[in-house]
Amino acid sequence: SKEPQLATFLFNQKFAPGVHFYDKHVAFNGLEYLAIDALMPYLDWRYTRLVPLDQILAPMRQLFYSLIGIMLAIVLLIGFLLANIVKRNIIDRLQTLADALRRYGLGDVKARANLLGNDELAKTSQDFNMMARRIESSDREMNLVMNNIPVMASRVDKNLRYVFVSHQYVTIFAKLMQEIIGH
Repeated sequence: SKEPQLATFLFNQKFAPGVHFYDKHVAFNGLEYLAIDALMPYLDWRYTRLVPLDQILAPMRQLFYSLIGIMLAIVLLIGFLLANIVKRNIIDRLQTLADALRRYGLGDVKARANLLGNDELAKTSQDFNMMARRIESSDREMNLVMNNIPVMASRVDKNLRYVFVSHQYVTIFAKLMQEIIGH
């Protein structure tokens, strides 16, 4: 016989007393099969069937790949949602605070962050806003003092541009304050 496993299975199968069913893997024409052999004692028949293993495993493989696909989709969805939550709650708020700090550093003394909440970013935003208000208040007080002393006074920034000139300074140079500030 060309297929010794199949011949052995079909012709030499001995059933133990009380056993009515037997299965075994066999190879036939280069393919693997599950050979099912069932004894039907009341009819004195024997039922034998060869079922290709691929036919048996195909639904399980399809289920396995479907479950992997579903799990991958769920993981990607959760990752996307977490990324959006992190972006909205941390990154966007951090960018708002950084933008306010950058604008203030560039001379926009009205720049504020105004982040709401009780987290560290909101507290840092509130501290920055308080610091900016205190600096603004100190500048107003200093400008008031400098305007009321009987001497010519001015203040320049790190780029040597005028940020304040007293009334006496304006009077002596006969220019409008707007023409001097920022130059």
